[in-house]
Amino acid sequence: MYILGHESLVDGMLADFNSICNSLGISWWVTAGVALGFYRDGGYIPWDSDIDVGIICTDVEYTEIFKRLFDSCGFTKFYDVSTGKKFRCGIGHAYKGGGKTHRDSLFLDIMRIGVEPIRCITPKFFETTTWFRCRGIEIRIPHPIEDYLLFMYGDTWRIPQPTPKQWNYFINKASPAAQAQVKEMLNAAR
Repeated sequence: MYILGHESLVDGMLADFNSICNSLGISWWVTAGVALGFYRDGGYIPWDSDIDVGIICTDVEYTEIFKRLFDSCGFTKFYDVSTGKKFRCGIGHAYKGGGKTHRDSLFLDIMRIGVEPIRCITPKFFETTTWFRCRGIEIRIPHPIEDYLLFMYGDTWRIPQPTPKQWNYFINKASPAAQAQVKEMLNAAR
């Protein structure tokens, strides 16, 4: 499912996540495609299908975030990319939107910076985040944002893609540094 036509659902997902993190005293920020869309386009990338957020937290806090997403906010599934198991470290997906898979739902992609398998992703952009306003939402983004976007997407980050497609660090023009870190991440997850 693409964000296009479901922007209010995505705004609600971010609001739910923000409320939970605030209640736990955890700072968070948008990252990857959401940071790119907010900064470059002034909103979501229409054909994106996930909401990328980053956090630094303990295992207990990470588990509590997902517990509250399920118990109070109507999210329906959790999947940890690094292991395929529930409630482990790494990148977790929580689905919302009525479906049971990414094809018929939107998902919140929660990335724990400094935890396997994404320990290798450069944390310098997350040590200090910047407040940014988009879609009436005051939100944190990586800092400095243009250096982060150059690192993640290469020197063409300012040019919107004309059609929806699956982003692939090895096919699209991500920076060599980002490609190397993703390769390291994938190897560490095996």
